[in-house]
Amino acid sequence: MFYKKPRPSKKELRRFTSQAESYLRGSYLEIGAERAEAVPTWCWVNALAHGTLADLEQICRGSAEETGLGPELSWRAARRQLCSELLALAAGSEQALRHVQLEVLVPFESRLMKDEGAVLKTPSELISRIRALLASSSS
Repeated sequence: MFYKKPRPSKKELRRFTSQAESYLRGSYLEIGAERAEAVPTWCWVNALAHGTLADLEQICRGSAEETGLGPELSWRAARRQLCSELLALAAGSEQALRHVQLEVLVPFESRLMKDEGAVLKTPSELISRIRALLASSSS
């Protein structure tokens, strides 16, 4: 017997396209924040893995919207710290940034997506893991 899936609506297609674009731009975290959903750990790595120098600089500056309380604030602080370190490592070069992203951060983000929850439980674990990955990639 042959089953045919219903065709997605235009609204569903726009939502999917928007999510895909946000993921590739490194701004997927904002989608979860807008919907007040629980944020998977890999979302905190998304901007590091896909953002431009300008995107990372913006995260380092923070914004008035980043007023979360409790654990979310410390995840945001960890992301800001890692952005700052990544900017220093890239030394103003989009090419250097892209190299680190493709060699280290995108694969790490993918591993987090596959094994959510089992890998990192705290912001400090995220910082430690990424620092170790960056150190091992430069040696």
